[in-house]
Parts: sequence; structure tokens; C-alpha cells
Amino acid sequence: MAEQFDRNTWQTPKYVFNWLKNKFGWFDLDGCANAKNALCCHYIGEQGTDGDENLSIAPDFLADNLFDLLLDEVAEVCSFPLRIFVNPPYNNPLPFVLRAAELRKAGYFVVMLLPMDKSTEWFEVIRKEANEVIDIIGFTDHHKRRFNSGRIKFINPVTLFNGRSASDIFKSAVVTMEHNYPRMYLVNEAVRNRVIETIRQLPINESDPLVVEIKVKTRSMEQNDKFHAMLGDISKQATWQGDKYDLYGWKNILVSGHTIATKLPYKLIMGIEGELVNVREQTSKMGVRRMSSLIEYTTAWGVQNGVKFNDRWGFYGR
Repeated sequence: MAEQFDRNTWQTPKYVFNWLKNKFGWFDLDGCANAKNALCCHYIGEQGTDGDENLSIAPDFLADNLFDLLLDEVAEVCSFPLRIFVNPPYNNPLPFVLRAAELRKAGYFVVMLLPMDKSTEWFEVIRKEANEVIDIIGFTDHHKRRFNSGRIKFINPVTLFNGRSASDIFKSAVVTMEHNYPRMYLVNEAVRNRVIETIRQLPINESDPLVVEIKVKTRSMEQNDKFHAMLGDISKQATWQGDKYDLYGWKNILVSGHTIATKLPYKLIMGIEGELVNVREQTSKMGVRRMSSLIEYTTAWGVQNGVKFNDRWGFYGR
């Protein structure tokens, strides 16, 4: 007898997610996931056990306090706007589409994978709110050098093999929702073309012009993901002075230690209630070299203290 499971926990195939990352650059969050099927280090969904590799930053994509929790995530690990991938339950996509539209208006970047059913109420929302809709009619098999038509076959959460298609009737579509003037990162030619096209469509106003800003980015998102994955491993395996700490506690400990080890100035001040506060360096302001130094420091400390770093995300050796 086949093992029963929640029909809403089918996982997006890696080849689809990798194609989306190649097109859009990267994603900070998997918006509808659990600890076992998340495609990003951080996800939105029910938190797993202490032994799970991924970190939930919110219990539900539809939670009333989601926007507050997203702001916490922005403050802790990323620059705004967060980039969110969402593969919602196909039996009722409407509330997820409405939430994505709310996120768009708040300035977030959302990419959704949905069944292409143009007769539905939620597709009417997409007509009004989406920036782009891409029909998926198949995929290119680079090994066999041929194009395979057909629907996406999602991953069975029990067997971990490709299971049923996305829908018995409808093929899938990629739907993007982003602010009218999104922040873009030149990571590949596709993004460059989007930047050029966006600038071409901007209005020209001599008395009240829009500002187009080009600047060097600080830490890379790969560095950010790697560091937080390492913090997750440390929080599950190590203690400090006999106590266990969560990911953010270890972040404070290691960033503070790295500041002293690299002989940078630090500030220890008296807090509002008489407590001592370490005004530590912010990782979001670190450049690529500084972040590399922090990762090396964290790696060395972890190895010396028996931490075994998991390479699920393929960070190590890069």
C-alpha cells in the first residue's frame, strides 16, 4: 500500500528551479515549503525539527503577521527587496495570488509557479497585477539535446521521484510580480536585458526626474546563503559556555569574535536598562572580501569545535 502524504507537499523539480534562478538571478525564500522540500535555505512554512537543515522565517505565506516577519528577515540577512519563489497548493491558488499581489505593492519580488487556467478568478487577479506570465510547454534536455514537450512532473515527497504532472488538464505558468521600479542585479545577460527594457519604458521629466542608481553590491547572495547555512549547522551541533543558541545568537557570537580577531574597533555600551550591548558589525554592510574573511573564521571555528558542515547546497569547495 502506498504511503499517504499531504497532496500539497509535492516539490518543484530542481531543473525548473535552476532555470528560474538563471532567469531571475536568485531567490531569498521559498514561500510555500516545509523543512524537507524547501529549495532555499530559508523558507516560509511550518518549522521542522532541530535536525533539519533549513530555517523557517514564518509559519504560513498567508499569516497575518507575514509582513512584520519579512521585515525581520530583511534586517537580519538580506537587503531589500526580498526575492520570493512561491509554488502554492494548486487546489486553491487564489489566496496565495492575492498575497503575492500585496507583496508586490509593498515592494517585494515574487515569482509564482501556477497552473495555466485562464478561466479562474485568481487568473483575473494575475491579469491586473502580474508583470509577466510565461507559459511552460516543455523543457530542453541538454544531455540528449532535444526538446521535451509536456507538463511539469513534480517530486513525490515520499519516494523523491518525479510523480504526477502539475495538473491533469492545465500546463504550468511562471508569473512574476514586482514593484514598477524594482532593484535589479546584473548577474547575467537576461537581467541586463530586463534593466535596459525597464529604463526604456521610464518616463522622462526634466523638472522632476526619476533617479537611476548604479552601485557596487556588498556581500554576494551566495556568501550570505553560505554563512547562514553554516550558522544553522553550528546551532544544531555546538554550544557556547554550556548553552545552546539559535542561528541569530551564533551570528552575534561569531561576528563579534571575527571583529576582535581581525583587530577592528568595536563598541561595548551601556544599554537602556543598564545591560551591556555589543554594537557589532553588520553583515549586510560587509563587502565581498570582508564576508569571505568572516566565512573563513566561522569555518575554522566550526572545524576546531567538531562541527560537520552539511553540503546540501553545494557551497563548499567553491
